[in-house]
Amino acid sequence: MRKRKNVSCAACRLQRKNCSQECILAPNFSPDDPEKFTIVQQVYGTSHIVKLLQGLEAKQREDAVKSLVCEASARMKEPSVAHELQKQIAELESQLEAKQEEFMKMIILYSSSTLDLLMFNMYMAMLKQKIPFMSSLILCCCGSQ
Repeated sequence: MRKRKNVSCAACRLQRKNCSQECILAPNFSPDDPEKFTIVQQVYGTSHIVKLLQGLEAKQREDAVKSLVCEASARMKEPSVAHELQKQIAELESQLEAKQEEFMKMIILYSSSTLDLLMFNMYMAMLKQKIPFMSSLILCCCGSQ
């Protein structure tokens, strides 16, 4: 941690708290730019911001805060657009899942060996864990027989 004067960061100042040397918010929410924290706090809430930053390495936090500020600003300006995009993402994920199931049914339909079924089961397990590289590798192996 770098040394700071005993000046509260924007987050602590908004919450009317004393800012400690270990404050995880201080490096990214300076007292000179209180709007930055205010916007992010209104959209995500202080506890979620702290949890997110605690889950990251120190070198990743600055980029994470920049992303939070950008997304929170967009949500504040156009809340309906952000909501609509989230709905579209959910719909596309649902369509993708349906197509993956359809694809797997086709594999089962055309599978003739126990090895094909074993590869199918491994592929399904990896899809659920969202491991795209391994999924592609298995498809390549299945397709090369």
